[in-house]
Formats: sequence, structure tokens, C-alpha cells
Amino acid sequence: MYQYRQIIFRLRQGDSIRNIAQAKLADRKKLRKIRQTAIQQNWLNPERELPSDEELLKFFKPKVMSITQPLAAAHRNQIEGWIKQGIQASTIHEALCRQHAFTGSYNSVQRFVKAIKDKVPLAATMMLDFQPGECAQVDFGAGPKLIFFSSITS
Repeated sequence: MYQYRQIIFRLRQGDSIRNIAQAKLADRKKLRKIRQTAIQQNWLNPERELPSDEELLKFFKPKVMSITQPLAAAHRNQIEGWIKQGIQASTIHEALCRQHAFTGSYNSVQRFVKAIKDKVPLAATMMLDFQPGECAQVDFGAGPKLIFFSSITS
């Protein structure tokens, strides 16, 4: 209700709907509805106190956010196993669709996988600190093949 009171206060000050929308208090369509109600209830009169929460609740119902479980949560154990194997979210989504007739979107699986990965602690690393010439490190990987052409003719 604080947001509605803030909008009404700014309307009283003469702020335009565009300016209030730029402040991200609400979009312009919603602001027009709030302004219309405020005019009808005489809330824009500066001599009158701002409306109370109870009064605002009569006209504006707060959004009730329902918390639902992601569709992928039903397959949490299997997804966690796949994550430990290093399988990507896109492959996990395809496997869920194929094996379990999963109807959720790829993005929902991606968010679910990210949430699981964010809970896993990062592997500890240690900085190696040596004086110059004290130690050397070698990577024994295979580099590119180099082909040399000889211009020597006999």
C-alpha cells in the first residue's frame, strides 16, 4: 500500500504520469487508473490526509504471489545426478521430455539446474606463490603439429 500512497503523493505534487512511470512505481496504464480513483475519492486534495492502508485496500487489491514448485522438481534426484555427470541443461530437458513426457519449457529446466548448481560450493583453489626462478610448471599437453619445409635442394 506504500506504493499507492507514494503515487498519490506524487500526483498531488503535480508530477506527470510519465515521470511517475519513469520512477518505476507503476506502468502508465495502472497510473491512470490510480489517478482516476484518487480524483473520485478526492485524495489529490492537498488539505486532506493521505488515505490509510484500509482505505486503499477497498480500491486496490495487492497482488498475491503464489509460490509453486517447478515442474522439474518432480525429477530432482535424477537431475542432480545428471548435473554431477556434467550434463548440460539442454540435454537434461530433452531427456526429461523423452523419458518422462515432461511438458515444461527449456528455460524452466535451465533455471532449476542453475538453482541446484548455485547451492554446490565452489572447489577450493590455492594461489601458488614463488620467487622468480624458484619453481617451474610444465603443461604436458599436445600442441599443434608443426611442419617444416626444407628449401635445400641437392
